[in-house]
Amino acid sequence: MKKYRANLILFPRRAGHPRKGDSSAAELSKVEQQEHPQTVGVAKFHAPKAKKVEQPKTTSFTVLRRARADARLVGKRKKRAAARAEAEKLKAKSES
Repeated sequence: MKKYRANLILFPRRAGHPRKGDSSAAELSKVEQQEHPQTVGVAKFHAPKAKKVEQPKTTSFTVLRRARADARLVGKRKKRAAARAEAEKLKAKSES
């Protein structure tokens, strides 16, 4: 371990405030700067493609909802149809 630490050059975290164990300024000045940056090969990530699930045009919920609405509105629709037929009769009678 001592041999490893002897060859190791520790740069201070804060340049103006070296701590115990950091390399001296003379050792730091002898260090050669690397010319090319070291790059680590990064594997390309391919996101899994979502499978498209075909949804049915009508669901049981919509069928039941329409059935409830039809049952609720039967009277109003019947009354509206009768009023429309009456209006057609009056319109046809007035035109002739």
